[in-house]
Amino acid sequence: MIVGAGAVGIALAVRLARANLRVTVVEGGPIAVEGDFRARNRADQSGKFHEGLTEGRMQVFGGTTRLWGGQLMAFAERDLEAAGFPGKPAWPVSHGELKAATQEALDLLGAATNLWEPLEVLGKDAAIAGRIGDSFRIELAAWLPQPDFTRLFQADLANLPGLCVIASAPVRDLEFSAPGTVGAVIVEGADGARVRLSAPRVVLAAGTMEISRLLLRTQRRHPDCGFADNRHVGQWFIDHLHAFAGRIEDFDRALLADAFDPFFRHGRKHTVKLRASESLLRQAAIPNVALVVFSGMTIRELLSDLRAMARRLVVWPPDPRALPAMLRAGRVLAGFAWRYLRKRRIGNMFDSTAHLGIEIEQIPCSESRIELEDGPDGERLVLHWGLDGREVDAAATVAEHAREVFARAGLGRIVIDPRLEARDPAFLDACHDAYHQMGGA
Repeated sequence: MIVGAGAVGIALAVRLARANLRVTVVEGGPIAVEGDFRARNRADQSGKFHEGLTEGRMQVFGGTTRLWGGQLMAFAERDLEAAGFPGKPAWPVSHGELKAATQEALDLLGAATNLWEPLEVLGKDAAIAGRIGDSFRIELAAWLPQPDFTRLFQADLANLPGLCVIASAPVRDLEFSAPGTVGAVIVEGADGARVRLSAPRVVLAAGTMEISRLLLRTQRRHPDCGFADNRHVGQWFIDHLHAFAGRIEDFDRALLADAFDPFFRHGRKHTVKLRASESLLRQAAIPNVALVVFSGMTIRELLSDLRAMARRLVVWPPDPRALPAMLRAGRVLAGFAWRYLRKRRIGNMFDSTAHLGIEIEQIPCSESRIELEDGPDGERLVLHWGLDGREVDAAATVAEHAREVFARAGLGRIVIDPRLEARDPAFLDACHDAYHQMGGA
């Protein structure tokens, strides 16, 4: 039994059902996208504002794959090692194990890209590699042509024997057959009735917030659950921090476009990032940082991206029976378009400016946590998103190295945000979350 029909839940269910196992997927949300999907995500929050808490999740069949862009990236060995700064332990799996599992996942998704050898994928376009020196390495993101897993695996979900999906059935409780061993889940139907569903294996795949909610609730109700005294449940919530580190001036537009414009290989869209090298990370004792270049965007590119979003939400040609669903989808699409334009700074999208985007690994912070509190309407989820603060030094260090590299390579002159250059903590106020909720479980 798999709790949650999102990216992990659907992919795992299909993988197991293809291996002739009987799999039941229990999804708390409905089959179809709702007009105001945010209503299911409402929660209280304090500390740094986290937009993805409401905007970046969708409790529906397909989960957040109904929202995301379908970006795929590989973990580096450095990601799994204990960091050179306090607070980040090593992973309990090796990079080789994770790489093998990742390749299996890529094969399942039909993504033939070799994410570990970006220069092979770039081919003749890898000329930039000789210009960036030892401080950075090129990294690729591959984008799924069909990021909605309900469509990507439509035939499997409809036809695989032994695969059953139950929607609109939120899991309200766990039942233990022995301490630490879940033997059944209690789900609530649309009529409010509760039903017990048992299975020899239960996997929680409902996403960071909902898994934390369920585990916290279980701690309260079941002192013999095996993790009732585990203080880490709900703790160490993290997300990636994204921001503009500065602007790029006096650049060669053709050279910058050749180095950083999205490109297609084997029918897959790829984007190029510069990631701080392992030697730089170790030398400076900082968390991971990656850089992206945002240059002027053509109207054609904008319309292409918006059409791609629309194709995922709107059925064409229209079916009169699907009109209510299409109207709800239109509301969702309008919200997507507005946030997309705002985040990409629409005022600069069609001119010759270029911006340096920065993506920062959050340092684990004990103040950052998910809690379950009692309120007048029952239990409510509360997110306290806290930052360690050392992320600003990491971002400044990498931006300064990038300024030297860009000048030496003839890529342009980077003007770093004054707050970042001064290592002012206020720069972190300008950072936003990446809708990549992690931790708590």
